[in-house]
Amino acid sequence: MFGPDGKRTLRHEPVAARLLFGGDLCPINRAGQMLERGDLDAAFGDCRPLFERADLAVVNLEAPLCRRESPIDKLGPNFRAAPDVASSLARLPVHVACLANNHTMDQGADGLLETLDALDSAGIRTVGAARNRPDARAPLVLDAGGLRIALVNTATIEGAIPPDGPGPARIDHLADRRAVAEAAETSDVVIPVIHTGKEQVLFPSPMLRRFFRELLDAGAAAVVGHHPHVPQGVELDGGRPIAYSLGNLLFDWHEPEPETTSSFLLEMGVGASGVVEVALHPFTQTPDGGITLLRGRRRTEYLELLDALAEPLADEAALTPLWTEQCLALFESWYRPRLRRGAMIDSDDPAERRRAQLTFLNLLDHNEHGWPLREGLLRLATDTAAPDPAVREQLDRLMARLTSFGRG
Repeated sequence: MFGPDGKRTLRHEPVAARLLFGGDLCPINRAGQMLERGDLDAAFGDCRPLFERADLAVVNLEAPLCRRESPIDKLGPNFRAAPDVASSLARLPVHVACLANNHTMDQGADGLLETLDALDSAGIRTVGAARNRPDARAPLVLDAGGLRIALVNTATIEGAIPPDGPGPARIDHLADRRAVAEAAETSDVVIPVIHTGKEQVLFPSPMLRRFFRELLDAGAAAVVGHHPHVPQGVELDGGRPIAYSLGNLLFDWHEPEPETTSSFLLEMGVGASGVVEVALHPFTQTPDGGITLLRGRRRTEYLELLDALAEPLADEAALTPLWTEQCLALFESWYRPRLRRGAMIDSDDPAERRRAQLTFLNLLDHNEHGWPLREGLLRLATDTAAPDPAVREQLDRLMARLTSFGRG
């Protein structure tokens, strides 16, 4: 789809501005230490020129930047990074930090307020979270290359968030479509950046694909997604790109997960009529926890993998069995153990009881859990849960190709 150079021309008109989008940037562990001390070469290596030449560089900041540790009660990990990280990102440069994600509130409202202050002091604009939650869904409109570029940022959010006060924008299909449509009336290019999807799977759900297409129909020039921690395919709908998952950008997780340690930066050249050209820039994690561009044969192989992930997106007959088999694999490896926690929801052990409660709240909060849960339960109820060996092998081969890029 994108060929050996990772590029695709969509319209024959001049590029007015270059936009660069990166996935999840979580400044923890070694990556966080690099950014705290301002070592951008160690953190971003030869990816830096891509940021330097962009008119607008946008990343998902997957951790609050605050001094005080005040973790909220939630199922997953609570992240925190030093406010000094903001000045390092500004020097990269990052122009916009997306804050609609499931970790923005990890250190509570005070942690978000300190994050907003740190980014503002560094000159980094924010979208997707605000000091007053009703303002969080407001588009961020910027000038780039003489164009008005509008960004809309929402996310799947875990747990209860007050209707007012500091917080991120939770996905609301109707409200998100309305926000895109209203932004399109006064902006040249509108790009929703949505933080959602099931973690560590290679293909997006039918619900997510429908939602992203609805955003295009509302007036978006492209749609960008992240949260799954692995890359997914990029497809074109009427010449408008949909990137379902940009994977991890800089995320030095403490456990070996080689499938999450490589991905791509998405570069889009835009003009008055929308996206003019697209380029994919694959990279992998270094042994020290930073990132470096893939080159030569390995770069070609990664682009071939991205094309292999994109190809079924254009063919429902090819995608449906892959998605179904992916759901069945998820049900066995991920959902069955969590459903078993249901027996502990009235446990006499407060820790076990709380973990069970948070588990089920997470399953209900995250709409993307619904598809694999339903598929797995349906197969159990109809006694048709046996895997399709050929399709499972196809999925395993794709995942093996991804993990081969591994750490370093």
